[in-house]
Amino acid sequence: MDTLEGIKILADKSQNQKLPLFGISENVIAQLNDEPAPVSFAAFDISAGLFAAAAFVLMYIGINSWLNYIDPISHFFSPLQEARLW
Repeated sequence: MDTLEGIKILADKSQNQKLPLFGISENVIAQLNDEPAPVSFAAFDISAGLFAAAAFVLMYIGINSWLNYIDPISHFFSPLQEARLW
């Protein structure tokens, strides 16, 4: 049997078969008419609380570090503060 003849036989068989009748419009309309599921913001609330707490801790540490910052130049000139310049 030649390959081309096999393809012709399969093409004839496929042309003689009926297409199955199905529609998806009923399923789509049913899904559109359903009420949407309620959205829960619990995960958002928990993550927002954790991020707010982390931001508070980091701001506290940052402000303390900024207020207690010592200029390195002042350590360099600190021995000269006791010496008389004139």
